[in-house]
Amino acid sequence: MKKLFISTLTLMILSACGAGDNASKRANELCDCMKKDGLKKGITMDEADALGEKVEDNALAYLAIAGGIQSDMKELDKAGKKAYTKSLLKAMIDTECMDFALDAVPYDLLDPSLLK
Repeated sequence: MKKLFISTLTLMILSACGAGDNASKRANELCDCMKKDGLKKGITMDEADALGEKVEDNALAYLAIAGGIQSDMKELDKAGKKAYTKSLLKAMIDTECMDFALDAVPYDLLDPSLLK
């Protein structure tokens, strides 16, 4: 499970930088790729661990998406890259994949009273 979240976060950070429709398209491409690798609603801990391995095995597919992002932002100035990054991160949050990942968070274990 930890690998799933780390992989998702890493891909989001690596993919960040460029705007609008292209950012949304890249976020959906990434989500589609993760779903092909096994990300789904109700994913179990064992499946999440296996997903981390599949993501590593399919690195070329993810690198192709990163290449598309790089192409999207190639001609952008700093302000454009900032706008693209914000759009990409917002689009990633709105994907079905983020719903799957957030559904798997053990919110009951995040009770602040347990930290005392």
